[in-house]
Amino acid sequence: FLEDVLFLDVEARLAKRIMALARIYGRNYGASVHIDLKMSQQELANLVGISRESVNKYFKAWEKERVIASQQGCIVINQLQVLQSLAAGQ
Repeated sequence: FLEDVLFLDVEARLAKRIMALARIYGRNYGASVHIDLKMSQQELANLVGISRESVNKYFKAWEKERVIASQQGCIVINQLQVLQSLAAGQ
């Protein structure tokens, strides 16, 4: 975690945490991954060490680009490769 804070920007850290949640709680549905864990933006922000406003900003951008979606309070990853690239800081 400390390494991420030092070397990754906020977007990459958030994407990396979502990928970690997908590995633990994710279920594949066709080309998308549904994270079966309801978590508020504040809770996610606390996990990553960023503000809730930052989580909201990136979620809105990613939803607009259809990288992720929100479904009944859960995160759905529609473009896994894009999110993996973001998590890698690319």
